[in-house]
Amino acid sequence: MPLNKAFAALKGAPRTLSLTMKVIVTFLVIITAAMIAMGMISYYQSKSYIDRQNVQYAGNVATNVSNEMNRYVEEMNRISKILLGNADVQRYIEESQSPDYSPLQRLNDYNEMTSLVISFTSVRDNMIINFYDRDMEFFFSGPHRFLNFESSVKLRDNPWIRENRGSIDARDLYIVPPNRIDRGLPVQLFGVIRSLIPIDDNIPVGYITITSDTQILQNILDENRLFSKDEMQIEIVGPDGTVLLDSNGETEGRTYELAESPAQVITHRSDVTDWTTVITVRGNFKNALLDARSLRNHLLLLTSLVLVGSLLLVVLLSSHVLRPIRKMIQSMRIVRKGNFDIELSEEGLDYEVKQLYGGFNMMVSEIKKLIQKIYNDQIVLKSAQMDALQFQINPHFLYNTLQTMEALGEVRDVPEIQTIAQSLGRLFQYNIRGNHIVTFREELDHVGTYFEIEKIRFRDKLDYSFRVEPELLEKCRVLKFILQPIVENCVLHGFRNLGRAGVITIEAEEKDGFLEIRVADNGVGIEAGKLHYLNAKLREISANRGGGATNEWVGIFNVHKRLVNYYGAPCGLRIDSAGNKGTVVVLTQPIAEI
Repeated sequence: MPLNKAFAALKGAPRTLSLTMKVIVTFLVIITAAMIAMGMISYYQSKSYIDRQNVQYAGNVATNVSNEMNRYVEEMNRISKILLGNADVQRYIEESQSPDYSPLQRLNDYNEMTSLVISFTSVRDNMIINFYDRDMEFFFSGPHRFLNFESSVKLRDNPWIRENRGSIDARDLYIVPPNRIDRGLPVQLFGVIRSLIPIDDNIPVGYITITSDTQILQNILDENRLFSKDEMQIEIVGPDGTVLLDSNGETEGRTYELAESPAQVITHRSDVTDWTTVITVRGNFKNALLDARSLRNHLLLLTSLVLVGSLLLVVLLSSHVLRPIRKMIQSMRIVRKGNFDIELSEEGLDYEVKQLYGGFNMMVSEIKKLIQKIYNDQIVLKSAQMDALQFQINPHFLYNTLQTMEALGEVRDVPEIQTIAQSLGRLFQYNIRGNHIVTFREELDHVGTYFEIEKIRFRDKLDYSFRVEPELLEKCRVLKFILQPIVENCVLHGFRNLGRAGVITIEAEEKDGFLEIRVADNGVGIEAGKLHYLNAKLREISANRGGGATNEWVGIFNVHKRLVNYYGAPCGLRIDSAGNKGTVVVLTQPIAEI
């Protein structure tokens, strides 16, 4: 061993050799061996790290490309859902296909539709919004200020639409991949198509398409490709293996083929579009990031500099410098154990050591302040999250309520108008009250007000009952708005195509110090796959692992997240359901007495 031989040589050195020189030689031998070993290890670890970073970087690019496309498609989805959810749009689509539809009414409805569509196209000028009848014949298109061609998509004559007609009618939303419609236009399009299906019938009465130029997706690829096409290629591949887009502009009709070695291939599939982003990294891309041989040379140079500096330090070090350094090390060990109430005295020290002590004291003080700041920020963040989730209001319910009032007032003079107005006023008043903790009775009264409006809307197709002991109503406190999102999901999803009157029952009881509230309906139930997905997402939220929600179930997830944030992971929601046997949502929280 080289170190053993070095120590043996030092032991045999003449006694006239000073102790200082022996320490210097020993120190240099140890430092040299350590630096050479560290240099070699660092070189190979850095090379391995660079390879991993290349793959990770390409994976981040694939994820970013997929997420940006998802956001654009989800924006199309959101606009199409809002437009088809509008009662005036639904009426216009259905009445415009009637032989009794007058030209005057068509003109009035056209102007209203134009105003409504403009409110969206002013935000997304590059989106094309078209409406079609049940036979997929075009009958309305919004204004498109920056497109110099006919924007209406000829769905009925399009081969791709005819091929996928069954899937389009069976789904709430269908994504149209790039280059599948309007091949004769100056630009190629992509987008979404949504069918309007009445509650009492499964046959679509109309369609909406929201499309846009595929150049938008091409721009996303160009913005995320930071290197030349010889170094990196980004491709978007459809479920059938066809290349929809690529960063080199070679798209039309090409089937994806795996790149040959030594290229690396990284993929990311989108759950929104079912498209796969494929990143192909060529061999010379690694050299573009960092040359490992250059790193090795720098490490050797650094080793030489450290050796020279170490020699100088050994000569200059003295005992009166080492003692305060040891003291500071002891203090650092105390800080490492979590004790930040420590301060080193700087009196009588040399300038350099005094600077170290001052920096140490400042560091300990700043860490202490930072810990306190993080603690305070977490409290503020928790409160902000509670408030933000609490005041999210489902716009569809408000729109449906106002539309019901408008229709009743226009057709006949009935007492229901006053009931709806009073109930809606109580809902708004309850909403704007600042406190986020209310009594169980207040929350249940709020749900009852909601049911008053919904019963007018659905007549004898909806009923409800509360089975709660008066003692629980008076003594328990709950989070605000934890029941309405649940019953809204029962009404919107549980009773769709039910064929019988829907009944919602709310029960509550005390179990082992917890309040358990059960919201049950006799609706169509939830299919097994979706039920498993929902409960898995609820568990992810409880474990603080995210669990992002879709628009369809955002109310349920928000209620669960508020309960977990406020009371802790054991509390929250769980869902039990079976096909055609209804659904039960169980809410659990501690007994919070007034």
